[in-house]
Amino acid sequence: MGLDSDTAIRNAMIVTYSRCGRVELAQELFDGTANKDLVSWSSMIEAYAQADMFDRALNLFSDMKLAGVVPDHVVVLGLIRACANSTMSSIRYAQCIHAYIVRSLYQQNVMVMTALIDMYVKRGKLRSARTLFDRMQEKNLVTWSTMISGYGMHGCGKESIQLFDQIKHSMRLDHIAFVSVLSACSHSGLMEEGWRCFNSMASEFGIAPRPAHYACMVDLLGRAGKLNEAREFIENMPIEPNSVCGDHC
Repeated sequence: MGLDSDTAIRNAMIVTYSRCGRVELAQELFDGTANKDLVSWSSMIEAYAQADMFDRALNLFSDMKLAGVVPDHVVVLGLIRACANSTMSSIRYAQCIHAYIVRSLYQQNVMVMTALIDMYVKRGKLRSARTLFDRMQEKNLVTWSTMISGYGMHGCGKESIQLFDQIKHSMRLDHIAFVSVLSACSHSGLMEEGWRCFNSMASEFGIAPRPAHYACMVDLLGRAGKLNEAREFIENMPIEPNSVCGDHC
């Protein structure tokens, strides 16, 4: 078996261990890999990201560059996710990652910029997120959904609705976009807008509501204190109530 095959097997095992929450075993495999390739580094950084070990992800990113390995967009995405999901990272680290992306000319990569928007949203920096969003020359539906969801997460439902209304007839919407806007309505108490969006799913866009959408509506009614309406809504749903209980907004 060649060295390339051995590295590929180790990389696959690193991913498997990280998905099972066995980060230390993944690290042992990584450290023992003699011929690390780009996938080795990106897999280990992603493992740290999933385990909320931002400091290790950042240190490994630095080691990677010192080793002369040039990061690609997959590595950068892993680092962004590590910062976004970490309870330990600060806005300073987020800004450093942003600066690196600018220096490395990743500003035209939609996936990278969308992840960066998500990072700022999760750090509570909505203005920075919106500035990035507005400056992007190309956006996909995930980009729009991320910004819509970000506003909703911080109780800015009206801004979410405004963005949603901008794209609802210019892009092919999916169920995730509707989860984003319905969740925003729920967290902001926008009852009328929530019903309007929910009812338009099937009638205007041909999208059958899924458990997550029903869960958002139940949450919207519950937060508004309309418990009887919530109960009636649950009883009339065309799906099993148990499937809704597993979802939340």
